[in-house]
Amino acid sequence: MYDFIQIKIIPTRDKIGGGVTSAKKLLKNFIKMFAGNVIGQLFFFLGLTYLARVLKPSGFGVWNFAQIWMLYLMRGSEFGLEVVGIQETSRNPARINTWVPTIISVRFVLAILLFGGVVIVSTADLLPVGTESLVLIFAFTTMPMAFILEWVFEGRQEVGLISIARILKGVLFCVGVFLMVSNIKDIERAAYIYIGSLILPILIIFVLVIKRFGIDWSSISFRNGLNALIKSTPIGIATLLSGYSLFVTPMMVGYFLSREELGFFTAAHRIVLFLWAYVTSSMQRILLPSLSRSYYEALPNFQRFVERFFRLSVLAAVPMGIIGLICATQLMKFLYSAQYEASGVVFGILLWGFVIANIRSILEIALIAADRQQRFMKGMVILSISYSLLTPVLILLFGIVGAAVAVVSSEFCYFGYLIFTCPYSKPISFLKNLWKPLVAALMAIVLLLLNPTSSLIIRMVLSTTVFGIVIIALKGVLVEDFEVIISLFKRTNLESST
Repeated sequence: MYDFIQIKIIPTRDKIGGGVTSAKKLLKNFIKMFAGNVIGQLFFFLGLTYLARVLKPSGFGVWNFAQIWMLYLMRGSEFGLEVVGIQETSRNPARINTWVPTIISVRFVLAILLFGGVVIVSTADLLPVGTESLVLIFAFTTMPMAFILEWVFEGRQEVGLISIARILKGVLFCVGVFLMVSNIKDIERAAYIYIGSLILPILIIFVLVIKRFGIDWSSISFRNGLNALIKSTPIGIATLLSGYSLFVTPMMVGYFLSREELGFFTAAHRIVLFLWAYVTSSMQRILLPSLSRSYYEALPNFQRFVERFFRLSVLAAVPMGIIGLICATQLMKFLYSAQYEASGVVFGILLWGFVIANIRSILEIALIAADRQQRFMKGMVILSISYSLLTPVLILLFGIVGAAVAVVSSEFCYFGYLIFTCPYSKPISFLKNLWKPLVAALMAIVLLLLNPTSSLIIRMVLSTTVFGIVIIALKGVLVEDFEVIISLFKRTNLESST
């Protein structure tokens, strides 16, 4: 998938010592994977901005709507099976050739069922008018995606090939749309190019896995498939819930509003999803191993780190929201052309949803590190319910602006849940760390409103300067905060060298 990194931190065994893979190796693998994802995503986004220009807002909205359907269907067909495959094959590498066909067969059956469901939905005229053919084209992708075997190399901590494959996906899509898509009549061709850019890397990895490990097709059985599905169900449910919160808003916009409004909304939503996936997810990947150790070794240090990292997250994320408010419209026009000017307001609001998600991510990581998955799952349910209730109401009242407000409001509800149910610190400690940056942000925003005619650069400099001065005056950041963060990463580096 182009749009999201799935976090799969699975301890593996070193070939020599039999111990858990060193932090140094994990860091190298993370850098390789991150680089491959980012480079591939940049090529994909370049092709996407070209599509936005040639398809116009109405065509671009329909294309995005259909592709979002596919992304959610792919999560449903994967249903946590890749994580199970990584766990099982990392524990017993000799069983790779039996787990591969088991997971492929289960995923293929799920893909057929999901595609059949989309056909029924389309036949019953339950899709927005004009989206039916594209949704069916994209939905078909779930079947070849059943054969994706990147997880085999992930389980063995061999991510170089995966990184290359993800770069290849982005390059194929970018080059394909630039060469073969010139106007809105080519909208379906753009969908086929996207599917092709997925299938070729899947085929390459599939062949490499077969040559290296072989496949025991005789291991396919109803019993083995059912056992794999039972193991993957908790992970699959969590994946579907998290995906629901990411995809439900653009889907509802597609049902309730015009194609053009859908194009304006999805143009802004794409950028926020990129930030969500690569900033927030990368933070989780970096912090989770160290926090997991800290929780079991010294709970007071764990609590202090969570509180101080929360404070620094606020200080880092809030200015991003302020800058987004300033340059939102200009950014949309630069990326997508002047016809997407209406996306500016939407992006400015949606970015605050990312700000909230980035701040509360440390609380999620803390829950996972402390094995509080049940509480984390309850939070995901609350988040999904918030989106389900707020999104349709606000869309009907305020259009695409209401949809953006629904995202921010839903994330805020979930944020409140995490603060008031955190078992490691009192809510008042988090609120103390929150109010000072918010006051500074409010003063910076007021300054922006008082200087609407100033140049973009002047407004950015003034607003960030005011934010910094107010934060320092209120003692919203302390030297000790940085010392705690540095000490954690120093310990990780020390463990890597021993």
